[in-house]
Amino acid sequence: MASEDDPDTFLDQEPQVQLTARPEQMSAALRAALTVVAPDRLAEIQRTKDAAFAKALEWQSLSPVRSWALAWARDIEIARRPDPVARNSWAKGNLEHEDADVAREALRELSAVLDEALKAVHAQAGPWEYAFGAEKLPAPPRRYRWPVRAWSARATGHYARADEGEG
Repeated sequence: MASEDDPDTFLDQEPQVQLTARPEQMSAALRAALTVVAPDRLAEIQRTKDAAFAKALEWQSLSPVRSWALAWARDIEIARRPDPVARNSWAKGNLEHEDADVAREALRELSAVLDEALKAVHAQAGPWEYAFGAEKLPAPPRRYRWPVRAWSARATGHYARADEGEG
């Protein structure tokens, strides 16, 4: 049985108090959850979203947008429950403490809070699970593997199947 001080309780038990449900990693859902847990950060989420989309266009990649959604989902995961909020604020407040041991402990605690929140966000079902249900996921497409010596088939008249190997 896990105690209240055990960091794994962040993932294993339903919290006593939640300000909002865990949102999907979509812009509108993240924004709606943020209006509940931290309305003072609405301008920040919009500013970082604009920057992520600008990078996505520049890089011709969706990686900046995915990173943006993941970072905000993590922050909202922390902000939606009182215990992680308290741990996070204590850790941030003691990162530059005079006592090096306290500063190291604060860094460990901050890392633990961020890691636990990311694990909780990653444990959330993705769009495929929402659309099909976890047990009904579509099978990945089969790839056709060309024979190794396909170029020689015309010359030899031997057309090897992919599972026959080199012919």
